[in-house]
Amino acid sequence: MMGAIRLAGAVPRSVTLRSPTFALDAEAAAALREAAASPRARMVVLNTPHNPTGKVATGEELDVVAEVCREHGLVAVADEVYENSVFPSTSAEGGGRHLRLADREGMRDRTITISSGGKLFSLTGWRVAWAVGAAALLAPLAQAHTHLTYSAPSPLQAGVAAALDAEDGLEATAPLFAGNFELLAAALRAMESPAVGRVCEAAGGYFLVAETDGRSDVEYARALAEEKGVVCTPMSVFYSTPFPDDAPCTLVRFTVCKSRAHVEAACAALRRV
Repeated sequence: MMGAIRLAGAVPRSVTLRSPTFALDAEAAAALREAAASPRARMVVLNTPHNPTGKVATGEELDVVAEVCREHGLVAVADEVYENSVFPSTSAEGGGRHLRLADREGMRDRTITISSGGKLFSLTGWRVAWAVGAAALLAPLAQAHTHLTYSAPSPLQAGVAAALDAEDGLEATAPLFAGNFELLAAALRAMESPAVGRVCEAAGGYFLVAETDGRSDVEYARALAEEKGVVCTPMSVFYSTPFPDDAPCTLVRFTVCKSRAHVEAACAALRRV
């Protein structure tokens, strides 16, 4: 997303969400309002359910974003590709229900909502997606799109269309990923070496974020791969600014959008001495 923004000639300004909840708290809301107040501000980009944190925006958080957009006349792009992966029951705030930014007061005509067949049906690699919004917003988007995409995967489009008509798989994904999350979280908490500091609760999405045992994210990921044969992603790659050497990132991301057997095998490896 950052690369696309820069290629368009714009300057992205990030609002940092902090572990373990990754909520749009008072500090983050203040940063959002400050960025939106710039005379050069044009657009707010929101991702919910969030990659990589699994945070699902609450109604109150969406209202903050909507208020900022209305106050400063901004367009919103709501990346909601993981909308079908909200965990059906979770202790995390906002769990169990996906709320759309476009449904908040005054946002219908100023929001472009992005969704994806590959994410809806857990078919990562099927690059078939769509944008929904007011005609005035979608017209320039369509003009730009004609210059970006020249090889549309027609068989995959037909497959996604058939799946949407049949709705097969829409109900199975979220419970599977929620169960995978809980299994993996339990295995991580039970590890002795390299121990995990804390599992960050999530309300949806494809991933699990955990704190390391104090090592940097890169050091921890290497140690886990070498000692357990389980691979995770250093979270520093998702941040727009680098971490200083004396205060490295200590968060890593695991994937839960796999088969139950795959996740169980990973859990067994994590528990192995």
